[in-house]
Amino acid sequence: MKPGSFRLLSFIHLTFQQSNFLAKLPLSKVRDFVNEHQFLTNWEEICHDNWRLPAVEDPYDTCGLWKTMGCRNVREHAKLGYANKAFIKQFQYSCFRSLCKKCYPNWIRREANKATKRIEEGSKKLHRPAIHLVLSVHKEHHSYPYKYLKKMAYSILKDLNIIGAAVVFHPYRFDERTRKFYWSPQFHVVGFGYIKGRLGPVYRKYGWVTVFLGVRRSVFQTFVYLLSHAGIKKGAHTVTWVGEVSYSKLHIEKGPDPSLCPYCNSKLEHVYYEYEFNPEVPPEKYFEGLVGADGWYPVNAIPESELKKPYSFEYAPIRDLNETLKGLAEAN
Repeated sequence: MKPGSFRLLSFIHLTFQQSNFLAKLPLSKVRDFVNEHQFLTNWEEICHDNWRLPAVEDPYDTCGLWKTMGCRNVREHAKLGYANKAFIKQFQYSCFRSLCKKCYPNWIRREANKATKRIEEGSKKLHRPAIHLVLSVHKEHHSYPYKYLKKMAYSILKDLNIIGAAVVFHPYRFDERTRKFYWSPQFHVVGFGYIKGRLGPVYRKYGWVTVFLGVRRSVFQTFVYLLSHAGIKKGAHTVTWVGEVSYSKLHIEKGPDPSLCPYCNSKLEHVYYEYEFNPEVPPEKYFEGLVGADGWYPVNAIPESELKKPYSFEYAPIRDLNETLKGLAEAN
């Protein structure tokens, strides 16, 4: 075995173990993974060339607040066989910022869904399963600008005969001994190609270690793992697309507009329930579906039941008001 070969094989084995372990984490556990590393490491502080890790900025005041939208177009719903039914959609506000400490899981979910959809359509187009590769930048190139590294990564993908892929940049590695992240750039690749017999020649040509992590069983979970500690930088895309799955070569139809009612296509409005809670809609829980229309009103509208009530106003008699004003004057 050549000098350094054992170290290289150990590195490849460690990368494979870490990637496959994290790729199996369900989305509900990603927050625990990030929180643990934030608390015990330099996750929040590390910043090289303006590259940061997700979930390092404070949320907005509205992040996490519950909101209820609905469609009360009962006439159109009745035509579809849903008499006296309103469509209700209850969810939490989210800024969908990758850097937000509260909303980054929503960003991960949305980006992973979009990426999975594109990979699935690419698989149908190319009749190939999706594979996962890691391109580790040679130490002598660590000081090179990101644009140069990305250009070199794309050249390597071409030499590897990758015909289409998503590319996610990871600027940092984690040192288990020091419990610190450090600058060690990698490019994770999820895509399609014919790489057999090409890893060795690419290593000899560029000096970059390329690790093949196999065919992806869950593309979505792979993207969840990749996005959980991807590099975040203003002006740079977290996920870039090349080859046959790029935006110019693969068109993906947009899904249904979430701001429209899925039954009658009417614009959803901000609504509330007249009473303390609706037995069909659990409080502060995600909900989406048809419920009884009675008792639902648009926000800022006065329910008819309130209009029928005689209004009363509290006031202070003149004598009490004078005593109150006198007390205020003496206090000042």
